[in-house]
Amino acid sequence: MNWWLWIIIGLIVLSLEMLIPLDFFLVFIGLAGIITGAISGIAQLCGFEIGSSAEYFICAVTIVLLFVFAKKPLINHLSSNKKDIILDDYVTIEGNDINPNESGTGNTRGAVCKVRNLGNTALEVGKSYKISRKDGITLIIE
Repeated sequence: MNWWLWIIIGLIVLSLEMLIPLDFFLVFIGLAGIITGAISGIAQLCGFEIGSSAEYFICAVTIVLLFVFAKKPLINHLSSNKKDIILDDYVTIEGNDINPNESGTGNTRGAVCKVRNLGNTALEVGKSYKISRKDGITLIIE
C-alpha cells in the first residue's frame, strides 16, 4: 500500500474517535496507521521498498505497543488535568437539608457531588458551606 494512503487512513480513523468515543482505541489504530505510513515513506525516500505484509506487521505491532504502553499513561494524564476540588472551596447544598451524620447532594464548581455532614447542625438547602476534606468522591463538611 502507498505510504500516503496509510497516513490518510490513519487520519480518518483518528477523526472517527471524535464521532465514536471508544476509549482511545481508534486513536491508537489511527496513530499506528500514520506511523506505518511515515516508516514506509521514509524507507521509500531512502530507496528501500517495504512489502505490504511488512507494513501490516509494522501496523499491528505498533497498535499493540501503543495499547500496552501508552493507553494507561494517556488516560491518567487526561484525567489528572480535570479541575480537582480544592479544600477550602465551598459547596452549595441542593435537594434537601442534610442533618448531622447524614449525606446529601451539593454543587461545587458547577458539578453535583455527594456531601456528608459531620457537623452538629443541619446544612440548609441553598446555603454554601466550606469543604473540610474529601473522602473518596464525598465532600465532608464539619
